[in-house]
Amino acid sequence: MARGRPPKAPELRIADGTHRKDRHGAIQAYGAEVLLNTVPEVPRSKGAVFKKCWREYCERLIQVGQFSARDIKPLESLCDAHQDEADTRLILKVQGEYFPTMAGIARHPAWATLEKLRKFIQEAQSNIGFSPAGRAKVPATVQSGKKSTGLQSLNRKA
Repeated sequence: MARGRPPKAPELRIADGTHRKDRHGAIQAYGAEVLLNTVPEVPRSKGAVFKKCWREYCERLIQVGQFSARDIKPLESLCDAHQDEADTRLILKVQGEYFPTMAGIARHPAWATLEKLRKFIQEAQSNIGFSPAGRAKVPATVQSGKKSTGLQSLNRKA
């Protein structure tokens, strides 16, 4: 009776990059993520800041082989927050950062929105892997079939 190490779970083989189709079957049979290798189209109603952030985030995730269909909605929220931050900054620039009241000078209410947007952007970037703490959670991979770029994770060199 041979007692060896129990077989590794399919999810771990896929994450480690040791899954072999000839031994373990198709990855799709395990419900693995299908990675995207092109930047999805941006809705026309979105602003310039949204479009710029969308391209940048998508291209970086594709570059390290970590972009799947599941990432589209969170990325859209993150890019919307960047656009809202730019719009809020424009409001502050046009209307002024402070305004007079009966009690004296008060901060523009848009400041509260700006602070909330900044906090959301930081948290979202960390969750997706665009911060030092977030990069530590992203597995070191490079897209297969392409020449190695030396990238191990987002913004990290080998």
